[in-house]
Amino acid sequence: MTRKPFLTRLGTVAATMVVLGASLSGQVQPAAAESAAAPTCRGWVHGNYDAGWDSIAKASYLKVGPYAVCGNIKYLRENTKVYFHCQRLNGYGHTWVYVRVEGTKKEGWVSFDNLEHWSANLIAHCDG
Repeated sequence: MTRKPFLTRLGTVAATMVVLGASLSGQVQPAAAESAAAPTCRGWVHGNYDAGWDSIAKASYLKVGPYAVCGNIKYLRENTKVYFHCQRLNGYGHTWVYVRVEGTKKEGWVSFDNLEHWSANLIAHCDG
C-alpha cells in the first residue's frame, strides 16, 4: 500500500521535469514574445487631401495598410500612374502614401520608396 503514494509522487515529478525541460529547451515562448503587437493594417485615417500624382518606380503591390506585411489589393507594374491622396509615417518611421490607381477605383497604400519621386508637389499629410 505504500507503493501507490510513491508512484503518484513519481508521476508528478516526471510531469514537472517534462514541463521544465520544454521551457529550458526553448519550446515554450516567453510572455514578451506573445504580447508583441503585429502592425495594424486597417483603420488608418486618410483622405483625398492632395491633387498630385506620380508613377511607380519599381513593381510592387497596392496594400491594405502602410506596412509591407499588410494584404495586397493590386499588383502595380513599373510606370503605373497613381494619384496622391495623402501620406503618413507608419510605426517603423517609413513613409507610405495613400493613392488611387489611374483609370480604376482601386485605392490603397504604397511605400514612398516605390514612387518615381519626380512630382514637384509635396504630398499632403493624412491628418489633413
